[in-house]
Amino acid sequence: MPRKPNGKQCPTCKNTKIWKNGFTKIGTIRWRCKNCGASWSNTRGDITHAALFDKFVKWLVNKQTLADLKVASTTWARKTEWCWRVSPVIPVTGEIYDYIQIDGTYLPYGWCLLVAQTHGKVLAWQWCQKENTAAYTALLQQLPPPLLVLTDGNAGALRAISEVWPDTVVQRCLVHIKRNVCAQTTRTPKLDAHKALWGLAQKLVKITSLQQADEWTNQLQQFHDLYSKWLGEKTYRSEVLPDNVPTWVRPSQEWWYTHQNARKAYNLLASQTRRGTLFAFLNPHLQAQATLPL
Repeated sequence: MPRKPNGKQCPTCKNTKIWKNGFTKIGTIRWRCKNCGASWSNTRGDITHAALFDKFVKWLVNKQTLADLKVASTTWARKTEWCWRVSPVIPVTGEIYDYIQIDGTYLPYGWCLLVAQTHGKVLAWQWCQKENTAAYTALLQQLPPPLLVLTDGNAGALRAISEVWPDTVVQRCLVHIKRNVCAQTTRTPKLDAHKALWGLAQKLVKITSLQQADEWTNQLQQFHDLYSKWLGEKTYRSEVLPDNVPTWVRPSQEWWYTHQNARKAYNLLASQTRRGTLFAFLNPHLQAQATLPL
């Protein structure tokens, strides 16, 4: 008894005399046209694309290589070319977060990506050419104001926070503060004042209680009491040879502070202490309002 036609149509000649012709390596039914001899298998484009995109993401964020995937670089580039144009979408939940960290990452070809995250979870992002007030304003406007925002101290970010989230408490990133101090003192300082400043910067990132914060602040004050006169020493142009004038001194400048690097490091620590941005995360009032420890 002859088999009944299954209603399928040949994609080449449109003939309906189509019969099963075995299976592919992955188990998909292979079809064959009795009229023109064409052979093919039906595929679900949506499932295929989803599987490829999942493989692409794993390759992108993990340590998988093309050798692990057993695919040629040109083949992989051709197949995944469309994946690079997929724009991820973060669902709007309406959740209000206690703490948000904002920062910018510079990428090749003149791009900068601003990201807002909390506890490792990305909440929003904004593409721009460089970090500035307008870019950070566009980022912050996507989210309701949190109790506390963590920033590296970028001027544009601070200005945007004051305009968009005026009631949010600012916490400076202590790791960035430490790096900024290191840029002035180096990791192996030679001068006693530089050693003291670098020691304060190292202690800063280890503070976890108000008592430790008070002790650190007292040590900073002790540094000022000991070195304030030294920090105020000046060098006059008339007293040095032209070749010994620092490159950062302006041509019209008649004098400058002798220990400029130490002054910059100390002023950074002192100014942030006065503004209350070093230990805002330890504020008992904020901790009482937060659902999770800040």
